[in-house]
Amino acid sequence: MAGADTWETAGLAEGSFVSHDSNDVAAGLSGCGGLGFAPSLSVAPDTSDADTPAGLTVDVRVPQEGLVTPGALATSNIKNTTVMLPPGFVINPGQAAGLQACEAGPVSGADPHRDNLPLPGEDGEEERFDGPADCQNGSKVGTVQIATPLLKEDLEGNVYILRSNPPHLKLLVAASAEGVNLKLVGDVELCEATGEMIGGRTCEAPGQLVATFSKTPELPFTDFKLSFSGGAQAALDTPTRCGTYTTTSDFTPWSTPATPDAFPSSRFQVTLGPGGTACPSGALPFAPVMTAGSTSDQAGAFTGFSMLLQRGDDQQRIESLSFREPRGLAGLISSVPLCGEAQANAGTCPAGSQIGHAVVSSGPGPYPLVLPQPG
Repeated sequence: MAGADTWETAGLAEGSFVSHDSNDVAAGLSGCGGLGFAPSLSVAPDTSDADTPAGLTVDVRVPQEGLVTPGALATSNIKNTTVMLPPGFVINPGQAAGLQACEAGPVSGADPHRDNLPLPGEDGEEERFDGPADCQNGSKVGTVQIATPLLKEDLEGNVYILRSNPPHLKLLVAASAEGVNLKLVGDVELCEATGEMIGGRTCEAPGQLVATFSKTPELPFTDFKLSFSGGAQAALDTPTRCGTYTTTSDFTPWSTPATPDAFPSSRFQVTLGPGGTACPSGALPFAPVMTAGSTSDQAGAFTGFSMLLQRGDDQQRIESLSFREPRGLAGLISSVPLCGEAQANAGTCPAGSQIGHAVVSSGPGPYPLVLPQPG
């Protein structure tokens, strides 16, 4: 079956055909198993310091000699991509400060041929529109550059965060050149437990990241480079320990199952402690500092109570918290209306049930994420 259509008018032409061999005998396609498939992967953070905000460059290269050499076979194109970052390389909470999600759907008042990004389609597929993406700068988390032998110029663009429901995150990769607009929607999953299976990969630690791009268009390329933003509010946070870390992957070709998957990997090293300090020789220190006290020094009086817990970037991350007030300090809450479990889960507790407030700062470097955000 074959069809032809335009972006302006639907259903212009449709038909079917049967392929024939050199003797005009009806035959199907063959030789798919002879296609090469050897993508390579390079993953490198922009710092070698431990527990530090880091940008990340992911570079996928595919040999395409078959497209430029007469008589040679082309390389099978990539259909599905799964990349698993090493345990300990996690999302930097500080990047969420001020981050906006790019919304799916048409932009109000926009050119009808300029759609901002793909919409959800049938069976979980995204509808990919013809126009370039139109996302706000606040949703940008990186850049993309794609070299293809089909175009003189490289496709260039940005990586945006879409509205997501953590621990399931969605990315939009949008690039354009010579009137061609490419938009890919990818999924980033956060491992919640050791041993969890995501995209056919086994999680080695909570917080580990698994990125997946499924059913990508059959665009042959030689170099696909994603660069996630760096700086003090970088996209990621390096592992807390020095050492060698390996990123693994699984690339599925469009000629599957005739052509097997490829599993290239990439290594990088963390060689210094936070801020360029020496790597710890043994276990990381764990010495959080707590300051707590009442606002009144009068015995038997009503008083407020505050507590501050701090952990340095060069220490082990806190897994759980448990606090016990000093003997003799009691709370008078008999007249406070209780907040039901359903209301608490939905964040809709009545104001009368509030007996205090909490502020949390999370993330390495000078600009952690502060919750709630200052108004």
